[in-house]
Amino acid sequence: MKAYTTPIEEFTVTHVWFDSSQKKYWIGTIQGLIEADEQLRILHHYTMNEGLPNHYIYALQPDGQGHIWISTNKGLSKFNINARTFRN
Repeated sequence: MKAYTTPIEEFTVTHVWFDSSQKKYWIGTIQGLIEADEQLRILHHYTMNEGLPNHYIYALQPDGQGHIWISTNKGLSKFNINARTFRN
């Protein structure tokens, strides 16, 4: 797994959701979506390169079916947590 050196404090956070079943934070920022562990170590930073329609995230909403709905500056995106894919 890639080690992320940018501290979480460097991101402008817009929304946070803690997935208690997975023990992970999903953090919406103006720089994309961050997946972090319980100690807020960044596990992955998702951007337009991975399929987000835009880096600016307004809100996150889990649907209880393994997806996170993400509102961005360029519309809605559905993120599949297991497959790590976006559908816009």
